[in-house]
Order: sequence, then structure tokens, then C-alpha cells
Amino acid sequence: EYLGCELLSINAELPNLITARCDQCVAQTISMFPQPIVSAARRRMAATLLLAGLALCVYLFLMLLQYLVLKTPLGYGTSAL
Repeated sequence: EYLGCELLSINAELPNLITARCDQCVAQTISMFPQPIVSAARRRMAATLLLAGLALCVYLFLMLLQYLVLKTPLGYGTSAL
């Protein structure tokens, strides 16, 4: 059995759309919170990019800390060529 309902409501409660009648049991109201479905590959890619961004922020913070504390330029030092 397939049932489809579409309703758009912005900043308001959704009205009661369906009344269920059954001779076997009593119908109950169920609160539903629809959420977008995102593929697993897209979630993994987002997690990977977020982790890489966090690692970059930590690396840049350590480079700044090294520059401020040790007064060394970026890298291991200057080479006289």
C-alpha cells in the first residue's frame, strides 16, 4: 500500500490531514519531523572535508604560534644562496 501527502507550511503548524479509521485498533496521532535524505557518500565527503579543514586550522595555529614564540620565519629557516 502506498500513500503520498504533500503540504507546504512556513512558520505555522501543519493541519491534521488524515483521519484514520480501523475496526482493529484505535488510531494515534504521531508527530513527524521530515528531514532531507542525504546519501552516505555525500555525508562521508562532508565529514572528510570538515576534518581536513579542522586539521588545516590546527596546523595554521601551530605555525602562527611557532612564529610568535620562536621568531622563525615560515619553514625551517632561511638559507643563504
